[in-house]
Amino acid sequence: THGHWDHIGNHRFLQKHGVQVYASPGDQRYYADHPWHWQALFGQFENDFRLPEARKTTFASEIGEELTPDFALCGGQVLVIGDKTVEGIETPGHSAGSICFLVRETGDLFTGDTLMGNGFFGGFPQYTDSFAWRQSMEHLAKVNCETVYCDHNEPMPGNMLREKALMGIARCEELEKRVRSFARDYRGDPKRLLAETAAYVAGVEGKSVGGGLCVTVLTHLREMGDTERTMEVFRTHVPL
Repeated sequence: THGHWDHIGNHRFLQKHGVQVYASPGDQRYYADHPWHWQALFGQFENDFRLPEARKTTFASEIGEELTPDFALCGGQVLVIGDKTVEGIETPGHSAGSICFLVRETGDLFTGDTLMGNGFFGGFPQYTDSFAWRQSMEHLAKVNCETVYCDHNEPMPGNMLREKALMGIARCEELEKRVRSFARDYRGDPKRLLAETAAYVAGVEGKSVGGGLCVTVLTHLREMGDTERTMEVFRTHVPL
């Protein structure tokens, strides 16, 4: 469904045993450059929140080997797997190459990390492009399916898909307003803008700051434009 570390750990192992890997070109760097992968999702935020040491060891032990997928997979592409017909649905936002899969015969929809609603693990939704993510939610809200399988939530009936997708849009808009409001009024050290914005958003909701929230806050700061208050963030962080 996408190239993040907790979804690709066995890919190279499977390739070595003759299995072909289909993946979106939009996430190619996640597969092929693991030092960048770590830096993009966690390392660049080490001064913005308390990054547990176990996160790095877990990342290293689970991500597997670097690889190049065998085939490029795009939205609208149909794969025949055994007696099943699987349609790819392009849903960028969580990552540039996120894709959902609909099994036409059964109505099973596999959404990867695209469909988060309010977020996973009691945290926040994570996206690298809020405009694309909202469009993906609008797209998913129109999909007819029987059962939805998310990677970090329990399966849900297909008739809940629209509600969950619209919940994600509302959540994104809420977070955007909080980030923009805090950043516009911020008069502190520009190097601390991301860290203090993330702490503010987490504090308002009684939650903790993690890598996912930092990615999302960085996304909204980038989308505010190159203002005086955000330029230092762009110099010290890598927008995804």
